[in-house]
Amino acid sequence: MMKKNFLSVLLGLSICISLVSCNPETDSKGNNSSASGSKATSSTNATSSSEAIASISKLAIGQSFGGGIIFYILQPSDPGYIAGQEHGLIAATEDITKAYIDPWDSSTQTVYFNWTTSQDTKENSTDYAYRSLNLGIVTAIGKGMSNTNAILEKYPATLYPNSAAAVARAYSGGGFTDWFLPSSDELNQLYLNKSVVSNLVDDGEYYGYWSSTNGSDMGAWRQKMSNGVKTELAKDSFFNRVRPIRAF
Repeated sequence: MMKKNFLSVLLGLSICISLVSCNPETDSKGNNSSASGSKATSSTNATSSSEAIASISKLAIGQSFGGGIIFYILQPSDPGYIAGQEHGLIAATEDITKAYIDPWDSSTQTVYFNWTTSQDTKENSTDYAYRSLNLGIVTAIGKGMSNTNAILEKYPATLYPNSAAAVARAYSGGGFTDWFLPSSDELNQLYLNKSVVSNLVDDGEYYGYWSSTNGSDMGAWRQKMSNGVKTELAKDSFFNRVRPIRAF
């Protein structure tokens, strides 16, 4: 009888050890320390860890996770949706703030940014703001990262550090380095779930939030958080706020 009980204890310990070794590491708030995307320290197996925790945890809109707040969970019709796993979008907990001198009118700015360079002296200059990105109008959920990459390829952050895309990419909330400017549809989901995301600002008639969605060569799309209205505005002469997002 004692031998049987002893074997049962050993079996129980084996199962316990197996379960513990399969759990991702968590911090004091229960967040996965290696979940989704690039961390500034170590990103080894970050994607696989993200998928593992998404498949065994019930994530929810409004939950603090991955350096920000979850504001969207991918649906079956969305690119990147994987049945049985939870993936979605995380908003930063704050707008970008950065003091700089705008080259167009020498004004000091801290919370408002142009989509491109704010410099349009002549078409053949290296700082010309109305370059075609050859993107078309890409609005879909899942396209914010590629839109942001395309903007930064045309307007490198080393030369234009104060564009909306550049300051979104430079954000490192939660220690993550894969933040981006949301596409128009991603930004709309941020608007629809604004009640769970902190400190989104309604600046009245003139200011909203930039998306990474290119419009014409002259314009790009922004959205107001007060009423959801979307407008195509000139890339170089209109200021808007920036709220970075990232995917998990």
